[in-house]
Amino acid sequence: MKKIGEFLLAKEMNAIVVAFLAALLPVFSVPTGFIATIIVALVTLQKGPKSGFWVLSWVALPAVSMLFLHRLGMIDVLFFRSLAIWIFASLFYRLRNWSRLLELVAVVCALLIALLHIIKPDIEQWWVTQLTTYIQHVIAASHWRIAVTPSEFAQRLAPMITGVAAFFFASGVLFELMIARWWQTYLVNSGEFGKEFIAIRVERFFALEMVVLLVLMLINIKIATDIFPIVLLPFCVAGLSIVHFYARQKKSLIYFLVVIYVGLIFVPVVIVSILSLLAFIDTWRHFRRSVSATVERKI
Repeated sequence: MKKIGEFLLAKEMNAIVVAFLAALLPVFSVPTGFIATIIVALVTLQKGPKSGFWVLSWVALPAVSMLFLHRLGMIDVLFFRSLAIWIFASLFYRLRNWSRLLELVAVVCALLIALLHIIKPDIEQWWVTQLTTYIQHVIAASHWRIAVTPSEFAQRLAPMITGVAAFFFASGVLFELMIARWWQTYLVNSGEFGKEFIAIRVERFFALEMVVLLVLMLINIKIATDIFPIVLLPFCVAGLSIVHFYARQKKSLIYFLVVIYVGLIFVPVVIVSILSLLAFIDTWRHFRRSVSATVERKI
C-alpha cells in the first residue's frame, strides 16, 4: 500500500491515469469505482482541492460520455460519489476535524432535503409510487411474503426514505474518505488517523438541534421526519468512535466491536440507534475524558 500510495502522489498524472482507468472499468462491469473515489480523496487530502479537482475531472469523463450516449446507470452514481468525496475531502483539508466535518455534512444534507420538499411538495407520494413498484418486483423475483401489501409497506417507508438514502450515501462516501485519510497518514504519519477517529465527538449545540428535530417530529412536521435519519449520521460515527476508544483501552472489547460491525450489516437500524444514543449521552457525559482521568489517577 505504501509504494502504491507513493506512486500515486509522486505525480498528478500517475493518479489521473489510475483513477481514470478505475472509473472506466465499471462500464465493462468491473467493480473498480471505489478505487477512483479513494484516489480522488487521497490526492485532495495530500495536495489540496485544486489537485484533487484535476483527478476528479478525469474520473468524470466516463460519466459524461455515458450521458451523451443516453446510457445512465451506476457510472453516474460513481461520478456523484467522486464529486461528493472531493467536496468532503476539500472540507477536511481546511477543517482538519472529523467532528465538524460530520456535523457540516449533516446540516448541508438536511438543508438540501428541506429544499427538495419545498420544490417538490408531493415527494412523499412520489416515493410511495416508486417504492411500491420496486417492492412488487422484488417480491415477484424472490417469492418473498410480507405481512402487509407493497403499497402499505411503501407508505411506512416514504416519510423518511429521502433522509435514509442521504444517510447511506453520505456514510458510504465518508467511509471511503476515511480509508483515504488512513492511507495518507500511513504514508506520512502512521497512526494519526486512529487518534483522530477515537476523538470524534458531537457538540452539545448539535445535540440540542436534534432534540428540536424530535419535537418537530412529534407534532408531525413531515420535513423534520425526513431530515431525522441524516442528522443521526454524526451521532452514529461518534458512537462508533467511543466503542473504538474503549476497545483500545481493553483488548477483550474487540469482540464487541466486531459484533457492532456485523450488526451494522444485518440490523443497521438497531445498531445505528444504539450508537447514536451513546453519542448523544456522551455530549453531556464525556465518557472518554472520565476514562482518561481514571487512568491518570492510577498512574
